[in-house]
Amino acid sequence: MKKNTKILSIIFTAFIAFNIFNASCFALEFNNKIYTNNNGIKMTKIQIKNLESLSFSEDQIANMTSEEFEANKNLRGEVVATDYKYIRTTYIPKTDENGNVLKDEYEVIEEEVSEEEANIMPLANCGEGDSCWETDSKKLRTQIIKVGNNYRFRSDITWTKVPSHRGKDVLAIAFNSSNISPIASSKFASYSWIKNNYVAGSGYVPWSGGSSFNANSSNWRIGLGGYSVVIPLEPNGLDTSEGVHVEEVTNHSAYMYFDVQKSTNVTLYALDAYGSYRHAKKTYSFSELANVILDTNLYNIISFADNGIDSNYDNMRKTHAQVSGISW
Repeated sequence: MKKNTKILSIIFTAFIAFNIFNASCFALEFNNKIYTNNNGIKMTKIQIKNLESLSFSEDQIANMTSEEFEANKNLRGEVVATDYKYIRTTYIPKTDENGNVLKDEYEVIEEEVSEEEANIMPLANCGEGDSCWETDSKKLRTQIIKVGNNYRFRSDITWTKVPSHRGKDVLAIAFNSSNISPIASSKFASYSWIKNNYVAGSGYVPWSGGSSFNANSSNWRIGLGGYSVVIPLEPNGLDTSEGVHVEEVTNHSAYMYFDVQKSTNVTLYALDAYGSYRHAKKTYSFSELANVILDTNLYNIISFADNGIDSNYDNMRKTHAQVSGISW
């Protein structure tokens, strides 16, 4: 019976992840031409069209904070460049010379896959002694959006199969031109999750939550030609008041963006934005992650001053959004 329950849970988790990964799970409902989101913010159809032109999805609009809405409601954007990466990561536990599984030590295999392959949810491949090969999948999208006389660089990360380890991950965008500079006050990031929350008498009910990081947040790290943001992933929870109930997180997603402006009089005919995301295989404190380095020439633009920390993060390939034929 327990085995069947576990299988049903896996199927339910995969179903939720698939729908979130590919499209919004709902349509925005209007009342007298006004939409009210989950935070009580009232939005007109024109304002929502503006937000959609800046690449906000319906579920992101539904959970948008008042601060972010006020900053973006009157802006009109045009997506001019997009790049995607779909990554599947397999974690193979390491063993000692006696064949005993070593705690939190893995051989990590990463492969770039198609969108169709990323949506396949492989089960854990377990051997003796709880030696399980775990897999997760994620999608990174980086965009350049024209907003008025400036441009916005934006990256979205979505997990198709959530990771088993939940530490502090890093999402970043960088550029390689000395002729532009970021507008510090425009940077913003948001992280959301969905959890099967246990409710006494009702069983498991999907529950959403998250956090946002405005320009003054201490989660930001300033790098050479860009920004990165440290995102603590939501862990699975245990509720022991009614017995032990595992409240499983079924989805993680996050996005970040900032606007850039001209810093010289040189006419630009192309723009490049590089996106990157690194997932932690070990838990670190915020102070230990103080020195995040950005380098657009690297396979993954994010690195850490401490090589020991760097080795405990995965290394998915960067995205590269490029727009040419402009005159800015």
